[in-house]
Amino acid sequence: MAQSRRRGQMCCVYGCVNCRYDKENALSDNHFFNIPKHVLEKRKQKQRWCALIKSQDGLDGFNMTPRPVICHEHFLESDFKKALGSKRWTLEPGVEPSVFNWSKVSERKPPKNRLPLSPSKDQANLMVDAPVSPDNHQSL
Repeated sequence: MAQSRRRGQMCCVYGCVNCRYDKENALSDNHFFNIPKHVLEKRKQKQRWCALIKSQDGLDGFNMTPRPVICHEHFLESDFKKALGSKRWTLEPGVEPSVFNWSKVSERKPPKNRLPLSPSKDQANLMVDAPVSPDNHQSL
């Protein structure tokens, strides 16, 4: 009988697949942080973190509570402290997740200069008002 895979805690950031246990059911090298209390208490902070992790509170089974966790890969190394002699890592006060694997939106290229498909009203008036001489008149 095949043994089921343990996952444990999973990162709540959209598209991240990091979990507490690896494929061999051993504890992984990932570290997880709870969402800070000050974020949960202030509505604007809560909305900001939801936007950062690309999840909406109350939708798609995601609820911004103390339970969801974010893995260390979404923070800069300067954003957390590693306790000496312990495996416990803690976030510095006021930091936000800032490292994500989704592509950055590149700046849009300016549009190419194109000739209009039909003449504008000003150009049409110039064409009507222009004198037609027998030399530049074209026959069909």
